[in-house]
Amino acid sequence: MVCQEHCPTPEKAIIFREGEFITGEKKIKRVKYPYVKEDLCIGCGICVTKCPVEGTAGIFITGEGEERFEEQEF
Repeated sequence: MVCQEHCPTPEKAIIFREGEFITGEKKIKRVKYPYVKEDLCIGCGICVTKCPVEGTAGIFITGEGEERFEEQEF
């Protein structure tokens, strides 16, 4: 995946996990989603800028102790 390919760490800090979700048509769909290995991540944010997902990126990078909320999530 694009974000993993651009990760600058020798051992990639991004892996992909698989999960299932139920669609609006009540069907189960399997998807891969990015997961950041915090112990390997250097916080550069390249994965966020290279994310191919339209709209909101699939990964959010925050500083240690920082929290970010999407609009209407408080």
